Amino acid sequence: MADCGQGRCRGLIIFTIFIEKEMAAMKKIRNSLFVLLTALTVTLSGCGGGGGGGTPTAADLDGDGVPNAQDAFPNDPAKFASFAQPQELSGLTGSVFSTAVSINSNRQVVGMSDNGSQEMRAVLWNVASNGTPSAPAELNPIAGNTYSAAYAINDSGVAVGESSKAAAYVAVLWPAGTQTPTELPLGALTAPSAAYGINNGGRIVGEATTGGNTVPVFWSSSATAAVPLPLLSGGTTGTAYFIDSTGTKIVGESANSSGKMRAVLWTINSSGTVGTPTDLGVLSGHDRSVAFGINGSGYIVGESESATGEVHAVLWTEGILGGLFGYRVTDLGAPGNGGSAAAINDLGFIAGWSNVSGSLASLWHAMNALDISPAVSNQIFATTGFTQAYGINNAGIVVGLSVDRAFVAMPQ
Repeated sequence: MADCGQGRCRGLIIFTIFIEKEMAAMKKIRNSLFVLLTALTVTLSGCGGGGGGGTPTAADLDGDGVPNAQDAFPNDPAKFASFAQPQELSGLTGSVFSTAVSINSNRQVVGMSDNGSQEMRAVLWNVASNGTPSAPAELNPIAGNTYSAAYAINDSGVAVGESSKAAAYVAVLWPAGTQTPTELPLGALTAPSAAYGINNGGRIVGEATTGGNTVPVFWSSSATAAVPLPLLSGGTTGTAYFIDSTGTKIVGESANSSGKMRAVLWTINSSGTVGTPTDLGVLSGHDRSVAFGINGSGYIVGESESATGEVHAVLWTEGILGGLFGYRVTDLGAPGNGGSAAAINDLGFIAGWSNVSGSLASLWHAMNALDISPAVSNQIFATTGFTQAYGINNAGIVVGLSVDRAFVAMPQ
């Protein structure tokens, strides 16, 4: 989104090496950032003395030359969203990379940016009602350390993520209005740990370590020790990514007895007991899956993956299948196209990306996806290349990554 002059190219080369070193700690968006490395390599190959970029334009869904609200439903039921010009969320001073991961109802956005010295930092932006973003505020790592990343923020402005701590990474929380992290207690568990989701009640989910295995965990509050969540029968590893607004449903992934990661749902009853995980299933011909988000209607989004590594964005909905209660999995990708569904809001809008002409930040609607096959996605940007959407709030504001910069896209 910014230019690619000689100095910037040198910075990107250095930062590409840095990302490779830090990648293992950025689990939720790790796979997409691996793709970013490839995209940066392509970008670097074309770098010369000047280079040019600029913010990609909003998609003109009806082709009339003007991207506006007339592009969207009800004028065309297959085109259910239209966006104003996406805005770049600037990185920290001297940065060559930033990405936005989560946005709350108050238009506070969290993600990460390098600090110009080959160090990654969690950051927070505030977005005005007209879509104008603030400068980033750095969310510091634990004192004496150099790395932090923020993955989620609730409506109170409390953010969660991870920080380096000596040679390990630990789950942390940044209280609203502060830049100093609080380490989340692990109890009998150990680092590495990370926090990936927080709801408005302050319940947190993520991962920690026991016996050398990464396991899904739940914090009932920031002051209580992490509780490991049960795994699928025979499984030894997993991660929890998201907890719903009621604090009773958690989604993520667990290994099964064959060692394959499967999307799962955990339910917490009124006494606070976590039940055994429900395997949400996979697309036909696939053997792995992961769930990243769940909305107030119980719709779940994520990915399904084949044995050959083809990944599709998917939606799970509960119902009666073959006379039994279960979850139906719907492919959100057109035949032959991969992608990922990273987040869903309470209105059923799904943010993610489709692997079309590169990687395109995309939006789906759950009801549209259930009624039309193949599911219709609306791209957010008019241009091809590398764009991915990671977060969406209930106002339909989308955040993510465009090439090497965070973006925010306002619906209209």
